[in-house]
Order: sequence, then structure tokens, then C-alpha cells
Amino acid sequence: MITILTVRCLKKTYGNFNALSGVSFNIGRGEVFGYLGPNGAGKSTTLKILTFASGPTSGDVEYMQKSIFSSAEGAGRYKSSLGYVPEQPFLYDMLTGREFLNFICDLRRIPVDKRDHVDRYLENFEISAQADNLISGYCGGMKKKLSIISAIVHFPDIVLLDEPTNSLDAVSVKNFKSIITDLKKCGAAILLTTHVLEVAEKLCDRIAIINHGNVVAEGDMKKLREISNRQGSELEDVFLSLTNKAGTEL
Repeated sequence: MITILTVRCLKKTYGNFNALSGVSFNIGRGEVFGYLGPNGAGKSTTLKILTFASGPTSGDVEYMQKSIFSSAEGAGRYKSSLGYVPEQPFLYDMLTGREFLNFICDLRRIPVDKRDHVDRYLENFEISAQADNLISGYCGGMKKKLSIISAIVHFPDIVLLDEPTNSLDAVSVKNFKSIITDLKKCGAAILLTTHVLEVAEKLCDRIAIINHGNVVAEGDMKKLREISNRQGSELEDVFLSLTNKAGTEL
């Protein structure tokens, strides 16, 4: 498997607080990588670094073996190849859904005659009928769907998904899983954070579990069960064992 994204020994400190204490992992082409942890474990800090919202105290991130921090070429290629779905959608309320997606396509330099896939995504998420309505009138679920579509219109190499199923109903979650499967088949490297462990267990090829700024376990479900001594268990039991959160809220 070709490695697309490599995270090396990321550290992030705020004063005397270590938000990340040397986090390392990699994601390969066509792989869905789950990045799971309790609230405050370091997931959001990692995503901030991966989206340039914050810089690391030390460590590096490489896209196709080039640093996204010390190499201008690496940073440029990474940004053009990245799709990001934040936990809270960032949209322009005074545009219609279709106008917003066309705006994103313009930014990504996608020719007008090569945007048929946008309509397919709207149909898959069952929001075609509302595409010409102002985003200000959309419910939370519709905004999340639009955010997901806007992140993948350019067929990105890397997709970062922060709680992507929040606000989605059961049918939309099923459609989301189908879209992720298609992205995987196209060779995208996908990082998924979620508290819905059923979704992670269903979609992820490998999972890293982070707690208190450290990756405490990484591997496929078989390996995670071995590490946690939870043979035959579902991801929820494995997760709670590895984070010492049994009997508490995820």
C-alpha cells in the first residue's frame, strides 16, 4: 500500500499542558483510518495541525514524502489534494446550496462542463430539491450534507472527516457510508473521527485510539482485540478497555 500521509512525532503544548505527546501514524492510498478517543484526548488538536489552523510545537506531517510545513511544494500539493469536513459546517448562508458548491468548484478550478458529479452527490444525499434554496434555511443535517459534498467535489487524495455523521439521519448515514466506499475505491486516504463506534467499526481498515495526547493502540480490529485482551468483542468494548473509560460516557 502506498503511504499518502505520514504524521511523525507530533507534539503540541499550551503552556505546561501537553495536548499531543509525540503522535505518529500513517494513512495509505485507499484506506479509511479511524482516529478515535474520548473528549479532550487530542483529536481536535491533531486536526487543527493537519488543516493549518495551528502549528505543531515539534514533529512533522508529510504528504507523499514531502513536509507540509518546511516544504512550499509539499504544502501546496497537500492543500490542493485535501478535503476537510469540520464538525461544525462552515458555509455561506446567503448563497443557495448550488451556488455554494459552484463557488467551491470555481475555487478548485473544476471546469463547468465537468461538474456532473455534484448533481449526483446532491441526489445521493437527497437534497437536490433544496439545492436552489438559501443555505440559511437549511436544517443541521442538510448543512452537514452540503459540507461533505463541498469537501469532495475535487476528488481529493486526502479526506479529513471530523464527526461527519453528526446531524445525519439513518438513511443519510447509509448514503454517507456509500460515498466513503466510493472514495476509498478511487484511492483516497481518509481519516475519520467519530464517537459513533459502529460507523468506525464498519468503515475503518485500521484504527488509532488516542488518550491524553498519546496513541495508546493502533491496528485493525483483530490487533486491537489482542492488545485489549477483548477477543470477539465489538469496538465499543475494546475502546472502553483501552481508554479506561468503562462505565463512562464516550
